[in-house]
Amino acid sequence: MHRFSSRFSVVATATCALLAATITGCVGGHQVRVPFHQMLAVHGKVQFSLNNPVGTIHIDGWNRPSVEIEGDKTGPSRAAAEAIAIDIVQTGSAIAVRTHYPGGIQQGGATYVVHVPADTPLDVQGSAGTLRIEGMRSDVTAAMQAGTISVAMARLTGTQRVDLRGTTGTVQLLIPHTSNATIDAQTSLGKASLRVPQRIGDGSARVTLRTTIGTASVGWL
Repeated sequence: MHRFSSRFSVVATATCALLAATITGCVGGHQVRVPFHQMLAVHGKVQFSLNNPVGTIHIDGWNRPSVEIEGDKTGPSRAAAEAIAIDIVQTGSAIAVRTHYPGGIQQGGATYVVHVPADTPLDVQGSAGTLRIEGMRSDVTAAMQAGTISVAMARLTGTQRVDLRGTTGTVQLLIPHTSNATIDAQTSLGKASLRVPQRIGDGSARVTLRTTIGTASVGWL
């Protein structure tokens, strides 16, 4: 299992303040947790997508022919937490996970811990929260409107594509020294920091980092 280097700083973002008009009980007050868990057997290469409006997401690549999805639904009451639906749909080689709120009213949120085969292409979307992805050897697409995206790749070469985008917050990427990649990191109002060459090795894999307000950084594992 790959873990983040201490060079990744923890960045606090005002995610609840930005979405206070639609999120009740994001911070403060008593929160009730209702756990969920599901294990899916997979055969061959799969694609995995996750859409979670509010909450923490941690995805880890492993070497097992299965996908494990677990976490907690949280809310100001048990009824509010239980009303949140975790929809998991497996269609052929694709697995799609989505957090649904009754009537479109967000009270609380959901936290995810997911294990997928390390060569699984990922597409992860969120509105407010923290996203961590580790140990992947595949394409990774991730977007967060307000919060932090932290990714540590196990491999980066060949036809791989990594596309990380944040509106307000921080986008951080760590890559192996054996990588072959071309890196494009930009921010509109903030700082882009490359602690690696813009072109590494044969430059074959493509990496894109974008933030509107915040920082975008790439460093070595």
